[in-house]
Amino acid sequence: MGGLSFFFRKLPSASIVSGRKQIGFVEIFASARWVMLGAFAASFVTSGDYLVLSLVCSPEFLAAYFFGFQISRAASGLISGGILNVLMPTFSRLGKEPERQAAGYLRALRTVSAMASPFCFGSAAIIAPLIHFLWAGKWDESAIVAQWMLVSIPLALLSPIGRSFLEAKEKWRLQSLLLWGNAIGILVASTLGAMLGSLMSIAASVAVWRICNGVIMVFAGSRVGRVSALKALFDVGKFPLISAVALITSLTVFANIEPGRQAVAYEMALSGGMFLIAFSILSFVFLREQYRDLLLMLNLSRLRLR
Repeated sequence: MGGLSFFFRKLPSASIVSGRKQIGFVEIFASARWVMLGAFAASFVTSGDYLVLSLVCSPEFLAAYFFGFQISRAASGLISGGILNVLMPTFSRLGKEPERQAAGYLRALRTVSAMASPFCFGSAAIIAPLIHFLWAGKWDESAIVAQWMLVSIPLALLSPIGRSFLEAKEKWRLQSLLLWGNAIGILVASTLGAMLGSLMSIAASVAVWRICNGVIMVFAGSRVGRVSALKALFDVGKFPLISAVALITSLTVFANIEPGRQAVAYEMALSGGMFLIAFSILSFVFLREQYRDLLLMLNLSRLRLR
């Protein structure tokens, strides 16, 4: 390592001129070390649970987990990627206005939670009969994995928002440490779930950790942005909480329906309809002002685009 460092320092062309200051490769790598370490940790975040399960579980067990996880990941991956690509430049443009930057961070948290919660929890209400119908009962055991992952998405999506905010604040070291904490948490959660020996235990352990990591990212971003973390969590947490109550109501009412292939459409309509009714009533009672503000903000954004 010392030889490489000496080589890069002595190499005449191994430098980049930035204004009046000449920056060598050693300085570039020193500045980017936290980004590179974070990228390495991100690989464990995305596939650490598969790695653990491949070591301790049978291929059939791993396949069932992978199938259920990928069904939910298709939507969350697309949304989280969009969040990272859009919010980071937006937060960066507000770098000289920390108050507006912090307000934008809180608004992003509320908007994503308000939109993702009913969609993901509603999908969890109908995913079991849908999997049964599409794959003729071959992957029914994966439904519990898909359900747990879907209900974790609204709070798990707070993590890329926090990452975007920390990147805009140039908190690379903190972001890298949080990514490594997330990676270790995924590995530990999947190990504990595998020790309990069921798909539900693994899915529940990983989902709970993803929720906890989202909460940790809210605390980290709130501290950096100098806003109240408890207020941010209270504003964000109301949407998944109401959605969870609606989901439990839906699953409880129709828990005794047999998953017959002919009755799948009937079951999906009833489960989804019950969730929609319960969520609408609860939202009208507890979240009426929040959704009114969200619709007003979306309408204003649409008018500005015109």
